[in-house]
Amino acid sequence: MRKFMSLFLSLLLILMIMPMGIFTASAATSGTTGDCTWTLDGTVLTISGEGEMADYEYKSTNNPWNDKNGMIITKIVITKGVTRIGEGAFSECSNVISVTIPNTVKSIGDYAFNNCSSLISIEIPESVTSIGEWAFSGCSSLTSINIPDSVTSIGDYAFYYCVSLTSIEIPDSVTSIGWEAFSGCSSLTSIDIPNGVTSIGEWAFSGCSSLTTIDIPDSVTSIGDFSFSNCSSLTSINIPDSVKSIGDSAFSWCYYLENVYITDIGAWCKIGFEDNSSNPMYCAENLYVNNQLLTDVKIPDNTEIINSYTFYNCKSIESVFIPKSMILIKQDAFYDCSGIKNVYYEGTAEEWAEV
Repeated sequence: MRKFMSLFLSLLLILMIMPMGIFTASAATSGTTGDCTWTLDGTVLTISGEGEMADYEYKSTNNPWNDKNGMIITKIVITKGVTRIGEGAFSECSNVISVTIPNTVKSIGDYAFNNCSSLISIEIPESVTSIGEWAFSGCSSLTSINIPDSVTSIGDYAFYYCVSLTSIEIPDSVTSIGWEAFSGCSSLTSIDIPNGVTSIGEWAFSGCSSLTTIDIPDSVTSIGDFSFSNCSSLTSINIPDSVKSIGDSAFSWCYYLENVYITDIGAWCKIGFEDNSSNPMYCAENLYVNNQLLTDVKIPDNTEIINSYTFYNCKSIESVFIPKSMILIKQDAFYDCSGIKNVYYEGTAEEWAEV
């Protein structure tokens, strides 16, 4: 019995001092992902095959090459034949510096490159038509990206908090910019919104604190809630005649905004401002019509309504001419227009009393 116990204790001692790695299976260096295969050679991950990659849960460890699985990947090569980059495919691969995408890829899935914090630049081929939600969010080292003419939509949060991104060109093919698509891109100094865009999503450019000017094309009809909030370096903006509605707090905390440019007083009167900070004049003081500082407001004939907050904080206005067609001037339409000296109405005193 003593010999048995002595042998048992000896074996136990040996097991305790032996390296655990002897009993740990080495990480896989190849496998399948959807219709494709993957191989890892050193720090280079190659995806090859014909068809789509698999989808992976955001921040999960079921992605076999994820940082959390002990992999260190610095380069991703996707070969010709792969048609789709799956959801969460390379999420949390924080050591990746470069990615090669072939012209067979048609779509980039949600969270595909989320939190690839070492990725500096990426070239998206002409074959790609859609960029998914959160696709490049948290790519904090990304300085530039080329979006091809084939892309028609930029998903919600697509470039959220890409804090090193300094400029980006959005092609004319894009018709919508999603919620918070560029929110928190604090190094973005300029952006060209193309003529095909009809809507700017909520919080789309919120927190882009280095933006100084924004040119909104005349294809845009709606600007979402908080879309340009906290753009603290913004000094001027133009609002085209096509815009019909501007959401809550769209221009809140734009404290350096000075000049707002429009071209048509009648169209300006029809914009539905959700609140006072929906109007860029909430922070600015100078409203220009066709590049002329507005001092005399001539409301066009046949105008029936002036919406709330239309001329909010327009301190340069000295006189207002209101047509006989006017039936309603909504709350705070001329709030804090402290320079107004004269108001002229084309109708009678009795008709004015009904407005």
